[in-house]
Amino acid sequence: MKIFYLFLAIFSFNLWSVEIKSGWTKIEQLYPTSEGLAFITSYKNTEVSSCNDGGRFSLNPDNRDYNVQASALMAAFMGEKQVSLYILQKPVQCYG
Repeated sequence: MKIFYLFLAIFSFNLWSVEIKSGWTKIEQLYPTSEGLAFITSYKNTEVSSCNDGGRFSLNPDNRDYNVQASALMAAFMGEKQVSLYILQKPVQCYG
């Protein structure tokens, strides 16, 4: 099985943000919302997300490379490939 490698900036850039790397994880669910593309992963981090035990994240549509990142997430989800997420932490909240 080929591994699909992907770095994503999940949230908008913030001068006070903390960078977090998820390691290899599988996208379990993927769906559009009014706040961007939401997805649930096997990676859990309650310091970043308060939804689904810390496993739900959202790709901000204001990101510079949103179309490329969203396409890559959809391809990885459909191909059942693992991804590595690069997260810029914002205050803990429930996205999407």
